[in-house]
Amino acid sequence: MHTVCNLCLLIACWLQTSVVAQEIDSLRKGVVKLSATANGVQKTGTGFIVRRDKQVTYIITAMHVVEGEKFPKVAFYGQPHVWIDTEVLKNDPRNDISLLKVRDNTQVPMNAASLHFLTEEDLKDSDELSVIGFPGAIDWARVTMALAGKDGLDLIIDRQLQEGFSGAPLIKHNKEVIGLITRTDDFGRAIPSDIVRKIIAGWGVAISSQPSGGNERSTTPPTAKPVSETRLPFEPDMVRIPSGSFLMDSPETEADRRSNEVPQHRVSVASFAISRTEITVAQFRQFVQDSRYQTTAEKSGKGCWVWNVKEKKNEQLAQRNWSNPGFKQADNHPVVCVSWDDTQAYLAWLTDRTGREVPAADRSRMGIRGTCRNHSSTLLSG
Repeated sequence: MHTVCNLCLLIACWLQTSVVAQEIDSLRKGVVKLSATANGVQKTGTGFIVRRDKQVTYIITAMHVVEGEKFPKVAFYGQPHVWIDTEVLKNDPRNDISLLKVRDNTQVPMNAASLHFLTEEDLKDSDELSVIGFPGAIDWARVTMALAGKDGLDLIIDRQLQEGFSGAPLIKHNKEVIGLITRTDDFGRAIPSDIVRKIIAGWGVAISSQPSGGNERSTTPPTAKPVSETRLPFEPDMVRIPSGSFLMDSPETEADRRSNEVPQHRVSVASFAISRTEITVAQFRQFVQDSRYQTTAEKSGKGCWVWNVKEKKNEQLAQRNWSNPGFKQADNHPVVCVSWDDTQAYLAWLTDRTGREVPAADRSRMGIRGTCRNHSSTLLSG
């Protein structure tokens, strides 16, 4: 048995850890990357959507991120290289808040969504907090933290953040916004959400009580055409999985279960699409040629692990990699000899080229729960 990767299973199972859940993926759709230029200096920060409907999309950020720039640009989740013009409508220097409006609302992705605000009264010292922002080369990065205390009205968090997090939402339990990050040096500092809400209301912008609710546009992707009819030539053939619920993770009685697979709990997910077959040699070759990527096996010079039939053991051979796995493969065969990092790189490239999102952990597990439950020891081998 080859201990090599099968990308069809990986594309469904790659997020077997709990770092990125469906709730976090939904939050990222409400967070934007900001780019502003003032006095010849380009600044990068974070903003998030506070109102989204058919006519207009409003975004807030820390004022110092866009100060000196009337028309900053934003990029939405799933389209990191598509920059859309906004206009700064209002500034509050005292609280370091700016309100932006997207200039052409037809350019906003259909899945963009406003975030839901909580009040400060909903915050407890024991609550898990996080921010989503842009620390350097990592886009839509999530960092966890805790409440350290208060300084006047401001919330103080227990860690220092990079400047790219300025303007980011401070989030409680991966669900709702509890504040807006304004300072990142020393201890991070945030303005409580109830103050932000009052300031925005004073500017005449009503914030929805629920994310993407009321008159706001639905975030469900259009499904007028079958997925396969709209795919690009290098894109995997996708099949639509209907919405439903399932038991996520393993029961305590299951053999070989891991410590991070409990407790078992029921999860409900919306409809999504997943690869109909394994990722092929031809599809992976397109990625390698387009991005000039080298796999882990190639970069390390150690090759990938294969099964020695004669000696009945795994061995790592320097000459073995995805293009030379040690047995004959056609273009339509599943690609092998790829690592976790290779898979992440492929998926990032695919998302960038297509603008489509890959399944979150619970969605992918729903699609393949019975298929990969006992294969975790071999799926991520190189």
